[in-house]
Amino acid sequence: MGLSSPNRMVCSCFRSLQRHIAYLVEENDENKIRDIAASSVVMAVTAVETFVNMHFRILVEEEKYKSFKSMVVDESESTNGNRPKGLEQKLNSWPNKILNKNIDFNNGIAKEFEEMRVIRNNLTHFVSGYEAVAYGNVEIRGLANTDAFDSLKKEDGERALRVAKEFIEHILSLSGVKEENLPHAMHHWGGFVPEYES
Repeated sequence: MGLSSPNRMVCSCFRSLQRHIAYLVEENDENKIRDIAASSVVMAVTAVETFVNMHFRILVEEEKYKSFKSMVVDESESTNGNRPKGLEQKLNSWPNKILNKNIDFNNGIAKEFEEMRVIRNNLTHFVSGYEAVAYGNVEIRGLANTDAFDSLKKEDGERALRVAKEFIEHILSLSGVKEENLPHAMHHWGGFVPEYES
């Protein structure tokens, strides 16, 4: 069994995301831009989900949150034929129950993250009708609606990194991390080296 510190997988997600963004900045081919933007959005949401799972699992080991440990464990793992709760359910439940704080998905960075999560879901939980298009006497059947993918731009991929990072900072703030300590917390959780003015 491989054992690592809890932040390892979150840092790995952010390293992958940063590589995607580096490729994206240099890319001019529209097809490649959409490919990289799509994988950036997926990786950004994955980084947040990985963080949420690990952060709250660590929190419930603290004495003041211990009463929520079985809830977090049960909702994180497949048990008794039940699937783990999804990210949306965890974000709407865990901060409220454990920290007694709600995430306002109608404003600010939480709204931006929710918009990105919906795009990710449209890309990864792809469901489409069985469409047909007619051109004169020729009909093409079996076409899928790929609007979520086709509408992606370079900015969507570049924004994914910022939104994921700032949303994790928001959750850390809700958890009691002071603003001046956020750079150190993000260094720990995401591998972001703090920047200091000289």
